[in-house]
Amino acid sequence: MAYFFLFRHSSEKKLPENSSEDELSVYDNKYKKMFGQIDKDIILRAQPEAEKRRILFELEERKLLKEAEELAKKLLEEQEKEDQEKVLSLLQDDQTTFEEMKKKRDQLEEHHKRHAKVLDARMKEGHQRQMEAEAARKRQLGEANERLLVMAKLQVDLKMHQDEVSKALAKCRFPNLLEENIQNCRELMVQVGNKVDTLIEVAKKSENSISQLQVITELCGKAKTVLAVVNLQVDRANERGDGEVAKKKKKEEEEKKKKEEEEAAKKKASPAQLKPEEARALGVSPEALAQYLQLQKEMEAVEQSFVDLVKNPQLKNVRFDLQKGVNVPVNAVSGVSGPHLRDKLNKICTLLSGHPVDIGSKRITAQDHAGGVAYCKQLFAKKIVKQGDEQVSSKSEAAFPFAAVAAGVWAQYPDVGNMLLAFFHRKCPYTVPYYPSKKDQQTSEEYWTSLGYRYVDGELEKQDKFLKRMTGLIRLFAAIFVSPTPKGQAHPHGMNHAWQWLTRVINISPRPDITATMLLEFLQVTGHSFLKCYGKQFAKLVQFIITDYLPEIRKVTQGAGGPVSRLEIFLEGIIKNGRVDPPEGLISHGF
Repeated sequence: MAYFFLFRHSSEKKLPENSSEDELSVYDNKYKKMFGQIDKDIILRAQPEAEKRRILFELEERKLLKEAEELAKKLLEEQEKEDQEKVLSLLQDDQTTFEEMKKKRDQLEEHHKRHAKVLDARMKEGHQRQMEAEAARKRQLGEANERLLVMAKLQVDLKMHQDEVSKALAKCRFPNLLEENIQNCRELMVQVGNKVDTLIEVAKKSENSISQLQVITELCGKAKTVLAVVNLQVDRANERGDGEVAKKKKKEEEEKKKKEEEEAAKKKASPAQLKPEEARALGVSPEALAQYLQLQKEMEAVEQSFVDLVKNPQLKNVRFDLQKGVNVPVNAVSGVSGPHLRDKLNKICTLLSGHPVDIGSKRITAQDHAGGVAYCKQLFAKKIVKQGDEQVSSKSEAAFPFAAVAAGVWAQYPDVGNMLLAFFHRKCPYTVPYYPSKKDQQTSEEYWTSLGYRYVDGELEKQDKFLKRMTGLIRLFAAIFVSPTPKGQAHPHGMNHAWQWLTRVINISPRPDITATMLLEFLQVTGHSFLKCYGKQFAKLVQFIITDYLPEIRKVTQGAGGPVSRLEIFLEGIIKNGRVDPPEGLISHGF
């Protein structure tokens, strides 16, 4: 075709610019014919080539179609593969989800199993507790029934004691020789029997009848003691009456001699020398009286054992050294620290054991002298009690260091404890408890001295000073009950003895001022420990004092002033608050 256009272009001739239309037409036809022939020639020559090209084009087209088909097939396969991979991924995700769901299901099943086990265990535990509670309930009922049986037996024993007291009093051929307290024992036993009957009725309505059993046991024990005292006094009265009948002819002479002896003895007598029947008439329980007389008897024997050491002038230096061995550590006692108290306690115990002890620059051994150890023990007891009179009465918290040392020595040497009690009873008869009354032919000074009063230059001390001294002695006495002993040592005179003293006080008639004063002081020191040891039982005792014993104190106290009011406020505080604060200065346990 390029050749054709070149040829055509090269064959054309330019017409003159001024050529006519006819010339142009001729010229045009001429060339049309010429070029028409040329085109046919070209076409004919080009046909084989064109055919060839057409065949090549078809082949190429087929090739391209085949390649397109293969490409399409390949793309389709890749698409299918990609789709398969996607499906496989989805299947794997579904498998993972399924496994996770299965795992969660297994976990839930395990959790449910554990929960079921826990619930089952709790149900079993609850059932077990219920069974234990029922067993405890049955056991409590059984114990309550056993206590009721014991109470019933004690009740029978008490009635037997009542009958025996009546029979013993009926056997007395000389009732006029019996003390008034002994004559009233029949009525006392009836009162005790009524109280026991009331307690048993209360116990029948309560499962917790331990306190009632304790009280009934104590009452029966007291009834037994009363029976023994009644039998003893009846025998003595009969013996005395028989003796008086047998010796009727010599009666006047013997009575005269007896009066002379009694008058001489009373001038020198202390409360320790009172006869049992006299003491009961003055207001003291038989048990306390027996203990009181025994302690004084033992003290007299101890004092007799070192009489030569006291009276021999040649042993003056020995006495001085032994006094120094006791006085120096006792005077140094204070609550500054536990080690300080232990040091003083160890020195005193070493001295009392008979081993040598260094006091200042001197070594003292009590055992080197006849009666030396007994003398030191007696001097120590006397010195401790003296602190209550002189120091504790002015500084109440000073009671506890001295009480701790006293309890520590008492724990190792029980005989020293008996001496302490004997000196307390001499200085303050209310520690028995014991209320002396004026005897025939007893002077006023002798009587007031027996009550614990002092005479200074012939003048009786004022009531406030007397109460202050007695307060110090009672506080020190009470502090011993609550003071701790060194580690590993049992308390020699603990709260059971404090309880005994308190019940003895409220079982005898009160006296003006002193009863309210000593009760208040004693309970301020021991109240906290009483609550810890006896709990509700102590609260009941406090309530009894408020409702029954306090009115008796008011009856004998003119105006019912200071001591009575303070005691009432303190007791009501215990009931209201249900607690008692520990006394200030109390030494810690295991000092």
